[in-house]
Amino acid sequence: MRLHRVRSWSFILLLVVLSAAFITASTAEAKSNSSDYFSKQNKHRLLVLTDIGGDPDDQQSMIRLLLYANEFDLEGLIATSTRSRINPDEIRMRIEAYRKVRPNLIKHADDYPSADYLLSLVKKGVKERNMTSVGKGKSTEGSQHIISVVDKKDDRPIWINVWGAPTDLAQALWDVSHNRTREQTDAFVAKMRVYDIAGQDDSGAWICHNFPDIFWLRSMDMFQAISVRIARPFPPQVTGPNLETFTTEWVANNIRNHGPLGKLYPERKWKYEGDTPAFLYLLL
Repeated sequence: MRLHRVRSWSFILLLVVLSAAFITASTAEAKSNSSDYFSKQNKHRLLVLTDIGGDPDDQQSMIRLLLYANEFDLEGLIATSTRSRINPDEIRMRIEAYRKVRPNLIKHADDYPSADYLLSLVKKGVKERNMTSVGKGKSTEGSQHIISVVDKKDDRPIWINVWGAPTDLAQALWDVSHNRTREQTDAFVAKMRVYDIAGQDDSGAWICHNFPDIFWLRSMDMFQAISVRIARPFPPQVTGPNLETFTTEWVANNIRNHGPLGKLYPERKWKYEGDTPAFLYLLL
């Protein structure tokens, strides 16, 4: 099993700087050399499982993702369990705000997907977490969508972001492994690249134990990398960058008071955008 633990927030700072340089250079190249530089085949395929509607950082990261939607080939936005419910309407609400700002976004890049396309990607997962929610007859709209996306005839791997719990991914793998040969299951698993934020239920351990060759990144600290947060419940030595700049006041003045998407950017509970590191590095 290729399990990598991502711990250093300083690393994500480097990625942010490099991302900015890369995007600037790539945009210049696109304009000067090729009109299809940002074609579909040059983008990462991305599917997101989000426990949106729990801690507000998922709503924040969803807005961030929509602003970068032109950089990815988005293939799924699955509302997963917050431990007691699922909230697909929280995703749809932000897509409708995106619809309002898209005319301005496409002035800067013409490949932002339509709001209707993004709405078609919103799926519902299981309401409860953990392996007690996985097994025969427990397939969800979300788990079935994962299977259909992985099964697509596409040479690119599919990046799967797990912002909450990977329960629906576990169900997808349970269904595939119980209905296909070992060789077919191995081929299915080989297409995936998983980024798991903090291992939030026991289904992640089940996946890694039963599919040891899966490509699995587990971030235990980096979800705090771009956040400003209160001291508890997180370790005091992990503070996040920009403590003097990225303040509550700065967020209010520069994000929350700007436009339809900004209005839907909630104030932090513990931190800001704990799930953004799951996709930010893919901009490199």
